[in-house]
Amino acid sequence: MPTIAVTGATGNLGGLVMDHLLTSGVAAGDVIPLVRSDAKGRRFAARGMAPRVATYDDPEGFARAIEGVDKLVLISPPSPDNAVRLQQLHGAVMAVHASNLTQLAYVGLADPEERPFCLEDVDLAIEHSILAAGIPFTFLRNSVYLDELGPELAAAAASGELLSATGNHPMNWAPRADMAAAIAGAVTQEGHLGATYNLVSPEPYTYDDIAALLSQATGRPVTHRAAPGPDVVQSLTTWGMDPDHAQAMVEDFQAAIATGKCHTTGGDIERLSGRSGRPTADYLVSLAQSAQSSR
Repeated sequence: MPTIAVTGATGNLGGLVMDHLLTSGVAAGDVIPLVRSDAKGRRFAARGMAPRVATYDDPEGFARAIEGVDKLVLISPPSPDNAVRLQQLHGAVMAVHASNLTQLAYVGLADPEERPFCLEDVDLAIEHSILAAGIPFTFLRNSVYLDELGPELAAAAASGELLSATGNHPMNWAPRADMAAAIAGAVTQEGHLGATYNLVSPEPYTYDDIAALLSQATGRPVTHRAAPGPDVVQSLTTWGMDPDHAQAMVEDFQAAIATGKCHTTGGDIERLSGRSGRPTADYLVSLAQSAQSSR
């Protein structure tokens, strides 16, 4: 059985990827969470996994951490500074180039050529670096996590009104758990080397659709109302969202939807995982409840 290392192991996506690796039959000892410190690796070791310390800011240490690894899931780091991310990922790719990895699964953002969030330039640059270096690859391009809607859904479930500045344009956000299952599928199944997959919803949907699903799940009417951006920010902050987070949700994510930049759809999630990649009423309610409990 090949060994599979996962970056971002303590993050939401990386943690879910490892869960799916284990449930798909990969032995715990063959799953290698890459963590920032020994202390952060203890909870993985307690589950029988084999954590190793690796950080993007230490290329030599990263290279040591992937020695003997067969496959690597490389999740783009969270820094919003493109120059920082470019340097971090370049070091990781050079470490992979010097290794004997049989597959590098690079996880970036969907629709990179359209640059919805101005972060995709780094993803494209790293994809080209991987290609230029001749590294055996699989590119996995994630849509925005549907899970980002959690606080908005909680506010809507409580008030009966879902506000957005999207102009009710369609979007392609998919459940993070479904994306994680697809990523795990790409490194545990045969036939995915050299492929590029878009981990997006199979059909577009709108905030009207989200409101209808939330109504269905809660049994209480929830309506969507198109509103100016400042009104949406005010609504979210009144509900309890951090002002900077609310501003980003509206000015970055909802603005991208409003300009038609979250439109790509496809069946790659289901192809890789058997999961639908669709928003469902139950999933939306779970997101709302989670956001409510974390207030």
